Amino acid sequence: MKNPKDPVRLRKRAMPSGNTSLYLDIYVKGKRRYEYLNLYLIPENSRADKEHNRQVYALADTIRAQRLIDLRNKRYNLNDESVASPYLINYYSIVLDRKRKELTEATIKVWSTVLYHLQQYIGDSKVTLEDASAEWLQDYVDYLTEEVTPNAARTYLSKINAMFREAVKDGLLLHNPLARVELPKREETHREYLTIEEVRAMASAECSSEVAKRAFLFGCLTGLRYSDIKALKWGDVRQQGQFTRLVYKQQKTSKQEYQDITPQAVQYMGERGADDACVFNIPSWLSHIIGDILREWARSVGISKHITFHSSRHTFAVMMLDLGVDIYTLSKMLGHKDIKTTQIYAELLDKRKQEAVLKIPEI
Repeated sequence: MKNPKDPVRLRKRAMPSGNTSLYLDIYVKGKRRYEYLNLYLIPENSRADKEHNRQVYALADTIRAQRLIDLRNKRYNLNDESVASPYLINYYSIVLDRKRKELTEATIKVWSTVLYHLQQYIGDSKVTLEDASAEWLQDYVDYLTEEVTPNAARTYLSKINAMFREAVKDGLLLHNPLARVELPKREETHREYLTIEEVRAMASAECSSEVAKRAFLFGCLTGLRYSDIKALKWGDVRQQGQFTRLVYKQQKTSKQEYQDITPQAVQYMGERGADDACVFNIPSWLSHIIGDILREWARSVGISKHITFHSSRHTFAVMMLDLGVDIYTLSKMLGHKDIKTTQIYAELLDKRKQEAVLKIPEI
């Protein structure tokens, strides 16, 4: 509960437009100053309006709390006409809270990882949004590329970019400083996949985990991500004429997808259970070691490739292209937003064909 004698109080002022302006009433040692935050509550005509007001009020209250801390630490000059900027960490957390409902669990984890790296870099320093200049951000990018891969750094910086866009919309910044920062170049990642002969060899060999084996081979025949296979329920499996169809929500994008699958893929699902039961009952502990299990299984048939569960998706993509499926259709089967992502598999196939040409003997 706020102390009514607090020197910094959050107040409201009705506007002719019908909106309500939020401002700070700061009173210290007989001096009063009003700080207008450029934050507005709107008439609550819907649930979305109420959520907007909740978020705006939370941001205003965070700024109020920060001003109070600044006053106590003598970092706020009551005679200074400039307005102190919110702390970067605080504002990032607010933006994350705003977006949480529209993000998948996997994306929330990425946002949380970005917050961790920001906290590690900033330490005990009190860095505000205005302190995060293009020069400051360039130093942070250099730090980040020493901690993670360039591709991961680009992903993390995209979340920080989203935060700065929100800050511009909130009127806290005039422009996005990250727009003037040189980002790390995207690296071409190696996509390990199996040939059809290698998949058949593994299918005929024993694996230390029966469910891991079934799920991986199912992935090779459907191209589904591990997260989607793990979350797949029997209620998502439907009969569509002569085909068995999966109707599911992608864990990564929350987008509704459907895919017809082969009779062999159906066999790897096993005996049908209740609609709310998982098709592949993969315990959490198995997720942490499934890569090791798959590589041990592959080595048992002489395959030394460093495969992961995602290799099943790569295997499916290359196999489809090899069978003559066009890039657009494959893009839809994989649930890619951008066909450029699918194009990478076509390049893999081209390289394989070039390697085959080099093996043609002279005559």
